Amino acid sequence: GAHTRGYDPIQRPKSYIPDIFKVCDAVVVCCTYNAETHHMIGVDLLRSMKQGAALINTSRGEVIDEFALAMVMEERPDLRVAVDVLEGETTGTQNPQRLISRGALVSNHIAGETYDSRTKAAKIILNLLKKELS
Repeated sequence: GAHTRGYDPIQRPKSYIPDIFKVCDAVVVCCTYNAETHHMIGVDLLRSMKQGAALINTSRGEVIDEFALAMVMEERPDLRVAVDVLEGETTGTQNPQRLISRGALVSNHIAGETYDSRTKAAKIILNLLKKELS
């Protein structure tokens, strides 16, 4: 019985994004990261979120302006935030405490972990070890 909305840049204009933030109980971010999506979600969208809404990010940390998110979380304790990714993961400069201290649930980039992905990673590691030990 849930009503859903989605945004696909091929099917909808970018102007549709603010509507999603204003009316949805939960916004799940799962887009590709590139120059166009860098800090795509900033202070204005975050402030416009529906009362008590949840924001979930499983894409890349840099899609959301994390400083803006922390600021809005201070202003809006009604918002619920869960992220599997943080800004700075690729450079080792991530700061999970920035969001955790404001009540966010932060996991260690494990949303994409499946049996197949872990098996593939284990095989890669095994092959690297075999090469090193040969």
